[in-house]
Amino acid sequence: MSSRSSIGGGMVKEERSKGGKEINMAKCKIAQFLRNCKPLSTRWSKFWDALISMAEFW
Repeated sequence: MSSRSSIGGGMVKEERSKGGKEINMAKCKIAQFLRNCKPLSTRWSKFWDALISMAEFW
């Protein structure tokens, strides 16, 4: 996990030290919500996959 936080820079590290667990929980909930709402049509699947990955690794 530390390798991912170093990509985001110093601000991300400060947030993680303050309330990293809460932020990670929120990210997981957002990603789960997006997965549940993902439409089955293939045209939008790549867009939804990008949204989900952004929510997880943001």
